[in-house]
Amino acid sequence: MKLKEKHFNSIRIKTITMLTGMFIGIVAIIYLTLSSIMLSKINLLEQQYMWEHMKRVENAVDYALQGLAADAFDWAVWDDTYAYIRDHNKAYEESNLTPATFSNLKIDVMAYVDENGKWVFAGTFDPETRQIKPVPEELKTYVKNSPILKNTDTDYRFRSLIMLPGQPMLLAACPILESDGSGPVRGHMIVAAAFDADRVEQLSNQLDIELEAVNLDQAEGALEARLAKEHKPSVKILNENEMEGISILRDAYGQPAIGLKIKKNRDIHQVGSNGLETTLWVLTGAFFLLILAQLAFLDRKILRRLRNFSEAIRGIGQKRAFSSRLPVNEVTDEITIVASSVNELLSEIETSQVQVRCSEAALKKSSCKTSD
Repeated sequence: MKLKEKHFNSIRIKTITMLTGMFIGIVAIIYLTLSSIMLSKINLLEQQYMWEHMKRVENAVDYALQGLAADAFDWAVWDDTYAYIRDHNKAYEESNLTPATFSNLKIDVMAYVDENGKWVFAGTFDPETRQIKPVPEELKTYVKNSPILKNTDTDYRFRSLIMLPGQPMLLAACPILESDGSGPVRGHMIVAAAFDADRVEQLSNQLDIELEAVNLDQAEGALEARLAKEHKPSVKILNENEMEGISILRDAYGQPAIGLKIKKNRDIHQVGSNGLETTLWVLTGAFFLLILAQLAFLDRKILRRLRNFSEAIRGIGQKRAFSSRLPVNEVTDEITIVASSVNELLSEIETSQVQVRCSEAALKKSSCKTSD
């Protein structure tokens, strides 16, 4: 009775299934590991990059304040100003306090207040009409209530962001002194520049970033409202392509005043994602080639030899040619050992056959002698 022949490729199919499962599992593990470790590090680097931009914005605002403070010092510590604050001579005003001065210094307000709190000169420059107008009363009120006019120290300097109704400003003040820096203090020189949309756009162009100012006293969005409440800067990922950071600018009293919202493209994240995707494709290609190599090795070194052995054994069984032998490789491996064992078995079968034939022949010969 013939045994039902099974499909010869079953070992190959099982091997392909096993290697494919291993391939998918290993690639998935590597991808998840890289994603969790590499992308988390990339996101951290990206956030640090945003924090650096936020610090750059803060430094740029502080640099603008330093410029105002330098202008205030140049004009306040000057013998001509020291004399003007006392005699109020018109020649000083006509020579120095002109629209060209405001325009060249890129400031909006210049003011002189004497030691008694009297406003000797206070003007606001209108760039559209190029005229000098009176300063807003809100600015006078702020200066009056600030520590500026109460100062008598020659080394005193003031520079800060101030919040006026509807108009934040950068303001600097310096005591009015003689050119050698000696006193007594005869009043204070005040310069200011509006922190308006033009100033924000100037900062944006200077730093090459997308920048927007948010008045925390008038916060409308959820993020701005939270910042106004918590008074903390924040970095937030908006989507796969953009992230946002808000840096907090504080006024002279340390209170949060303006939130500077920065938007940046997630270039680092995109580079990291592309690198991760490339790595995945390289791993996929490498494992695919490895599977092909394994299958080629399996087919050539194992399956083909097993198939040849099977055909040879089947031929020996059908022809009952027990004197035949299976081919044995010079390299000793498991299949070679099996082939040698089969050959030994065939040798024993052949020997047994010879013995049986000899026994049969001897019996026939003995039977013939008895009959005679």
